[in-house]
Amino acid sequence: MIRSSAIGLVCALVAGILFGSMTQSSAQQPAQKGKPAAPAAPAAPTVQRTETTNFDTWQVTCTETDTSKRKTCSAVMNGLDQQRRPIVTWVMGRNPEGALMTVLQTPQTQIGLQIQKGVELKLGNGAVRKLNYVACNQARCESSLPMDDAFMREIMAAPAAVVTIYQADRQPITINLPAITGADKALAAVGRG
Repeated sequence: MIRSSAIGLVCALVAGILFGSMTQSSAQQPAQKGKPAAPAAPAAPTVQRTETTNFDTWQVTCTETDTSKRKTCSAVMNGLDQQRRPIVTWVMGRNPEGALMTVLQTPQTQIGLQIQKGVELKLGNGAVRKLNYVACNQARCESSLPMDDAFMREIMAAPAAVVTIYQADRQPITINLPAITGADKALAAVGRG
């Protein structure tokens, strides 16, 4: 129950970062005497359909809105601590320009982070990749990185991953993700969106 509500929240938050806001064309109101025309407020898109599919450790959610008539998909995986609470959330999806991105949401509360060091992601035995922070609040920080072909091949082949964040006192925190299986199917589903 907590997992599905957390995933729904993450999808909603990350959709704004990855996919931008979708708006209809603004209609112009007629100009009044001596005043320039003010644009009308755009109507908020209405979700017509949402579809969620699980691929091993990944959950893919696709939505279609009335404004775009196009499916937008993102894949989410939560790394859990010993009490089964999400400690890191990993999202894969497309940004407004259509580029495939990976986003990691990591904790911020009570640990303080070295923002300039970013987040390190190691897939299996591959090289460490650095993700730069793009947003932080008191609860969490988000970092992102474009996914090139080499990154996608590596994630599909890796059985596990390690995320490292750096505290303000320079102590690293290592978060092991012992299973990232299903990434190949999740990426295929995101690509079809």
